[in-house]
Amino acid sequence: MIGRSGLLKLLSISEILSGIRLRSYVRVICFMFVVWFGMSGFTTLSAPLTIERAADIAVADARYWSGLPSDWRLFAGDILQTNDLCTPFLGHTDDLPGILTIGLFARPASSISEGRLFALYQFDASSRKIVRRDFITSRPRGDPLRTDGIAIQGVLRNLPGYILGTPDFLSRFTIWAEANGRVVATETQLIGTTLYRLSGIPVTAGSVTIKAKIRGYDLATLHPAVVLNPSQPAGVIAGIDVDFSMLQPIQRDVRLIVKSDGPGSDASFPGGARARVYASEVGQSVDVVSNNGWAEAMLTGIPTGWPLSFFAVNTDHGNFTGKLGPIIIPEDGGSVYTDVLTLH
Repeated sequence: MIGRSGLLKLLSISEILSGIRLRSYVRVICFMFVVWFGMSGFTTLSAPLTIERAADIAVADARYWSGLPSDWRLFAGDILQTNDLCTPFLGHTDDLPGILTIGLFARPASSISEGRLFALYQFDASSRKIVRRDFITSRPRGDPLRTDGIAIQGVLRNLPGYILGTPDFLSRFTIWAEANGRVVATETQLIGTTLYRLSGIPVTAGSVTIKAKIRGYDLATLHPAVVLNPSQPAGVIAGIDVDFSMLQPIQRDVRLIVKSDGPGSDASFPGGARARVYASEVGQSVDVVSNNGWAEAMLTGIPTGWPLSFFAVNTDHGNFTGKLGPIIIPEDGGSVYTDVLTLH
């Protein structure tokens, strides 16, 4: 017979063996779970990066690194699958397959504006990694969207009178700096009457081209290469002047129908009467003769895009005059622009 002590030994051995088997089962189950989780995780990580996920990552990353205030809204703008630049940029570079480009814009939560370009991100869609992070504007202190870096300024020389006489004429200018095929600065302000300043040019750009689109003019290169000194990350580079005598305005011919205010011999411009028509701001004039109360005056090479006035006087009876404008001659279209000027 087995004694009490022997029975206890058998029970202890049985429990030990059961515990060993149980732990083996647990190990097997845990191993299978780890394998399954690892495979599913690998599948998730190896899946291509979606545009929506890339935008979320870019927003979170930009908020962390930029210190943008919480009351500013940060959101994705144009999202492209190549290296094409977002809408605020003026140009393109070579396509990079598999690269997601995210343009981030920022604006105050209380504002209804479209916001300003704040940062540009690029992701490798296969590795899901950020391969480019450019903050177009930064927030050192004060204005959350104040741009830093080098400023370039110069004098707007030989400005035509019709431009200089237009209130807030700089609003019709777009001046920017380009480096390596992309726009790096657009903040332009007018100091005094004819001194402009382009701010926020990153010194890391090395060399920038200054370009401008001015109302009534074709795209112009103001300076082909302004070299930036890396040892001077701030300050102002002066002397980048714009000489308007070297820029050719977009011009159109203008046809003015000069007409009388009524019929009869006492009319303002009766048949056979003579009149002189002036383009006031450009100093051009032409003489016409009335034919049954009207005449056609042709003025050639009139600048477009800016407010201009036209004046006419009956040279036989100087008390009859007429004025048209200020009007803006559209710069698009190669046809003759036609309008009516009545003498009174």
